[in-house]
Amino acid sequence: MMPEMPADPLETFRERCLVTVEAEEAILPTTIDFFGGRAVAWSSDLPHFDCEDYGRPDALVASEGLTDEQKFRLLHANAVDFFDLEVPGRAREAAE
Repeated sequence: MMPEMPADPLETFRERCLVTVEAEEAILPTTIDFFGGRAVAWSSDLPHFDCEDYGRPDALVASEGLTDEQKFRLLHANAVDFFDLEVPGRAREAAE
């Protein structure tokens, strides 16, 4: 018999893992919703020799299907929170 789990596995995943997505992914809005917008960050294949022009943040920034808050979290805040980074005040203000 399996012992009782002290916490919900999905909550544990959300607290300890970061899912990365590219701007072109069709499931991006669903992924953001599923993880409550907090455990998801933008990723890219750039730069490497065989990369097309995909993966740039332009498409994400221009996306009308995401709110400004979702874009901010994907491109900045979720990674800062996950890696517990200290961002200098001026950089944080510019990002916000």
